Amino acid sequence: MGFSNTTFVIATQTSVGWSERGAATSANMFLRTVGQSVGTAIFGAMFNLGVGSRIAGADEEINRLLEPATRATVDAAEALRLSDAIAAAIHNVYLVAGRPCARAFRARLSYSSRVKSGAPAGPAGSAPVCGERLNVASRRLGAALKVSA
Repeated sequence: MGFSNTTFVIATQTSVGWSERGAATSANMFLRTVGQSVGTAIFGAMFNLGVGSRIAGADEEINRLLEPATRATVDAAEALRLSDAIAAAIHNVYLVAGRPCARAFRARLSYSSRVKSGAPAGPAGSAPVCGERLNVASRRLGAALKVSA
């Protein structure tokens, strides 16, 4: 997401008129922040459920393991058991997060191959994709302005 943030802001700003750019940009930033908060809550809950299902009631031990000052007080066998539970829970979070990323990547590859071949970007009979909609809308607006002038 980091490299595409500027692209999304510019795309948002160019899709609205000058008088609406501030509102569109702020809505983009606000919804991005809300999405990050919701994602953090969901993945944090998944992580906590994953650790809790493997080691019930180990909150204090995990806190000691993760805190550099108290890490030495956890014996090696307990540290290994806790580390395995944390690793398994993180692994599950990455698996769940990877599925939508893989779907988005496949959709992106599918879109770019259709554009290169000259085929319509959407499925047959579907509405045009966003860029095509903007082009169609700007042509219609231009034609309407010429007719009314």
